[in-house]
Amino acid sequence: MSADSSNRPADRLDDPRLSRRTLTQGALGAGLGIAGAATFAHWRAAAQADPPEGSLKAIVWGNAQDIDSQTTAVNKYMELYPQVKVEITQGDCGVSFPACKTLIAGGTMPDVFVPGIWGYNGMVNQSVLEDLEPYIQRDALAVTDFNPKSIESLRALSDGKLYGLPMGYNCQSLYFNQDMFDKAGIAYPPPDGNYTWQDVRDWAKAMTLDGNGNNGTSPDFDGNSVTQWGFTTLAVTQGAAAYDNMLIAFGGSTMSLPDRQTCNLEHPDSIRAWQFIQDMIHVDKSTVGPDANQEQAGYLRWVTGQVAVQTGSHEQVGLVHEQNPTMRFDMAPLPKEKAGNATNVQYHIWSIFQGSKNKDLAWHLVRWLATDGATMGAADGNAPLMNLIPAYKDAALGPAFLQKPGEPAHLKEAQLDPTAWPLCVYPTGYNQKTDEISGQDGWGPALDDIISNRKTATEALTGINAKIDAIMSQ
Repeated sequence: MSADSSNRPADRLDDPRLSRRTLTQGALGAGLGIAGAATFAHWRAAAQADPPEGSLKAIVWGNAQDIDSQTTAVNKYMELYPQVKVEITQGDCGVSFPACKTLIAGGTMPDVFVPGIWGYNGMVNQSVLEDLEPYIQRDALAVTDFNPKSIESLRALSDGKLYGLPMGYNCQSLYFNQDMFDKAGIAYPPPDGNYTWQDVRDWAKAMTLDGNGNNGTSPDFDGNSVTQWGFTTLAVTQGAAAYDNMLIAFGGSTMSLPDRQTCNLEHPDSIRAWQFIQDMIHVDKSTVGPDANQEQAGYLRWVTGQVAVQTGSHEQVGLVHEQNPTMRFDMAPLPKEKAGNATNVQYHIWSIFQGSKNKDLAWHLVRWLATDGATMGAADGNAPLMNLIPAYKDAALGPAFLQKPGEPAHLKEAQLDPTAWPLCVYPTGYNQKTDEISGQDGWGPALDDIISNRKTATEALTGINAKIDAIMSQ
C-alpha cells in the first residue's frame, strides 16, 4: 500500500492509466473459491429479495495492486446488484485529509471513500464522515463479528461512535533473514515474543559487517564502511508506526493514552526509547541511518539481503516474493521492554461522506465491502483488499491471509496474535490533529534532530510537550 505502511502511506498511485476505472464488466466468472462462492450465493439471494438501485461515486487510493483489489471488490458488488452503478476514481482523498477538503470545496466529493486511521478522527471532528450507528442499529449488524481491536480503534475519540467500518489492518512485526542469523550463530527470535529490544540491539551489532568483514562487536569494526546492517526501521523517516510501539514498550508514548490529547514525548521512557534509536544508528552504526536510507530505503535493503532484521507490516512478504524469492526469512512479534510487548496497528476504513445524497445506498455498499466483500480483492474471492489483514469474522484465518501459499511460518504469532495485547494500539500520535502536531510546526524538527544526531533525545525533546499541547488546545 505504501513505500512501507509502517508510516502513513507515502506511496502515490503509480499508474496514471488507472485514474478512472470502468466497472461494468464484472470479474466474478467461475473462479471463485468454495468459500467465496458460498458468500456470493448468499448475497445474490439477498439481492433478489430486496434489490437496491441507483448510482454512487467512490474514490480509492494506493498502488496499482491496491487499486485492482478495491476495484475487483466493487465489480463483484455490482455483479450482485446490477441495478447499482458505482463510478470509481483514484486519488489521494482518504490517505490525505487536505485532498478530501479540496474535493468538498469543489463539490466533487464522492459518496464512499477510504480514510486512513491517521486522518479519521480529524474527519469526524470536521463533520466529513457520516455517523454509521443508526445504520448499524437498523440493520442489526453485529460489530462483534469484526476483530475487537478494529472496532475499539474506530470508535471516535470525540463521542465513541463508529464513522466507518474496517476494510482491514496492518500490524507491525519483526522480519528477519534466517541465513544471516544462521551464519552469525544466533538463535531466531522466539515466536512467542519472549525477547527484548536489547536483544535486538545485540543481534544487530553482531550481524553488522564492515568492508573487511568485521562485525559491530569487533574493536576493528569500521562504522563508516558498513556493507551489511543488522537492523532497519522507518523511525529514520519519522514513521509513526515504526517508533511509537518502541516508546510504548519502553513505558512512554508519543501522546497520552487512552485520550491522545496531551503530548508524552518528554516522559523519561519516551526519551529513553528515542535515545536507544539514536544510539543504534549513530553509536552502534548497526542500523540504516538517514543518509543510507535516502540512497535506498532500509526496508528495500532488507528485502534485497543487505539487512538482517527490520520492523514492518505484511507488505514486506509480497516484496520478498517479487524481488528476492530465494531469500529465507520469517517473522516474530515485536519484542518487549519495561512495559511489555507493544505493537502498532493501522486501519483503512470504509466511510460515507456526510454530504452524500445517496447515504442509504452508500451504506449498502460499505456494509457489503466491510463484511462478506472483505476477501473479494481477487477473482477467486480469497484475497484481502489492499493486502491488509481482513478484520471480518475469521477471514484472516483462511486462504485470504493465514493459509495463503508462501506465507512465513510464524505469520499468526507475528501478525494476528498481537492484536490481543494490551499494548496493541494505533499510533498514539494519531488524533484529530495528526497533521498539525506531527509536521514541521509540531514535533517534526525535534525528531529530525534526534535522527540526524544533531541533539540528544533529551535536548531535542525538552519543551516539546508544551509546544504540542498548545497546538492541541487551539
